[in-house]
Amino acid sequence: MSLQRSILALAAFTALSLPATAFAADSTGQKGFIQAIEINHSTSDTYLQYHGRIVVKTGSSTAEYRWGGTSCSSMTLPTELVTILWDAFHSRKITNVTPRFQDGQGSNKCLVGFSFDNRKDTADPDVPKDPPTLN
Repeated sequence: MSLQRSILALAAFTALSLPATAFAADSTGQKGFIQAIEINHSTSDTYLQYHGRIVVKTGSSTAEYRWGGTSCSSMTLPTELVTILWDAFHSRKITNVTPRFQDGQGSNKCLVGFSFDNRKDTADPDVPKDPPTLN
């Protein structure tokens, strides 16, 4: 019986001594299109707050996802992933993004991953339309 108590005590101590962020699981945001993207250079005033952010529009609502800076501490995105987001922004008429995030400082959502699918077949009225062309 005392061995069982010792094991339980050790397990409880270990669980309580680990940082809470070690247990942070990714959450999945709403699927939508990238309405805006902001990328900050290290000389920018806002770089210390966040290195970049995207705004995802879903129906009539929007959600902001940041990376880097004090808003999202160690949750930074490498250049390759930022480039992929930029490409998705440029193809937003046909591309949905589903962000994955973890909680950051305050109410900030920190982008830690994403997936894409084709929105070409959607009848969403908020899909940006091609601009008119002059003939």
